[in-house]
Amino acid sequence: MDLCLRTADRPMEDMRYRAKYETKTEMKTRGTEMPKQKTDRGAVARFKITGTGKIRRRQQNRGHLLEKKSSVRTRRLAHEVGVSSADRKSVRRLLGI
Repeated sequence: MDLCLRTADRPMEDMRYRAKYETKTEMKTRGTEMPKQKTDRGAVARFKITGTGKIRRRQQNRGHLLEKKSSVRTRRLAHEVGVSSADRKSVRRLLGI
């Protein structure tokens, strides 16, 4: 097995203390792995998935300034609604499903 000193990742001063040995094939393949798909944490907080797989979201206009809105309107906005079909693909990608 042919070993090489790894120097590309850190400055030379650091390498005296943190040297790592790896094979030439490991050096060739380093950095070529596919990146992991991370879930968007903001999307996790904003969307819920039902038991049947539908994606639900809160409605807008219910966060603040509720005094000027009618009671009927605020009650209507209290319910969650399904994500539209146009947005479903992008929301699914953000959630990692």
